Amino acid sequence: MNLKKISQSIVIGTAVMLSFVSTSNASILSVNGQSINAYDIQKDSGANNFSEFYNYLDSSTDNGVLLPYSSNTGFEIANQIVLMVAKNGNEYGLIGLLSGRGGAAGGALMSYTTTNPLNVFVDDPNEPQGGGYITNSEIKWKYFTNRGDGFIFSGLTTGYWKIDTAFSDFSSSLKSTISVLSFDENNAPVSLVFRRDDLLTFSQINTPSSALLIMLAGFAVLRLKRMSKTQ
Repeated sequence: MNLKKISQSIVIGTAVMLSFVSTSNASILSVNGQSINAYDIQKDSGANNFSEFYNYLDSSTDNGVLLPYSSNTGFEIANQIVLMVAKNGNEYGLIGLLSGRGGAAGGALMSYTTTNPLNVFVDDPNEPQGGGYITNSEIKWKYFTNRGDGFIFSGLTTGYWKIDTAFSDFSSSLKSTISVLSFDENNAPVSLVFRRDDLLTFSQINTPSSALLIMLAGFAVLRLKRMSKTQ
């Protein structure tokens, strides 16, 4: 095989491999540089969207199962701030849960910035009447005993996005830590613990599959070796 044909083979082979790489990107989720996995609401929650998963009950009736005027995801912890990323197909959402069943009355302020437009749901929509407020960069919550508050930032698709969150003005009832949940392939949670006043940066990037990159590198080395032997 002459040099011209070898060069053409390298170009064609590389193009084929790059086409696989470009269509086999893996999304990497992280919080403050630590890798996390999203909760897949399609697996076992029975929800069709993030709002259904959040399961806010706008009712004064507590039937012992669902907590009124609060989220009902099953991941609430009394007097604790819990943050998690959930996914619904190719859409991602950042979900925050403040306290819940068995918790004391309390509240907190969260400041946030984002690189992407968001669909924002805040629990509850009448927050200003209870002493809280909502702006395009801050949310102030106030909640009663045996209740909780929270939010959903949705509309995030695959690709790059970043959300910074910072909590302050805590009620004395809230714990000194924030629990960020990561999930395995069975949707089982693992908690990453941060100080409650830490700046938390949630982000997603698309990166080529490492296996394909290794294959591409090996292909190039092999071709170069063959080319050197023919010279």
